Amino acid sequence: MTRDQSWQPFLAAALSVIPGLGHLYRGRPGRAALWFFGVIVAYALSYPLGLMLQLVCAANAALSDMIQHDTIAGRLRGGHG
Repeated sequence: MTRDQSWQPFLAAALSVIPGLGHLYRGRPGRAALWFFGVIVAYALSYPLGLMLQLVCAANAALSDMIQHDTIAGRLRGGHG
């Protein structure tokens, strides 16, 4: 599995100022919609919860491929990852 080099992780995270926009930039419209509405609902319930979920959204947009790649590579090497 090779990582797509056509996107920039920092830009994906920065675009997540608007929840889901980083995922849309990454070409994942379904995830973008889920993150957008999930974060909006979380903000409606509680500002701290919304903020926390938005930060998770930004990290997920920036790091999801790297985390998935490391997990798969670890399993292929016989690790627990």
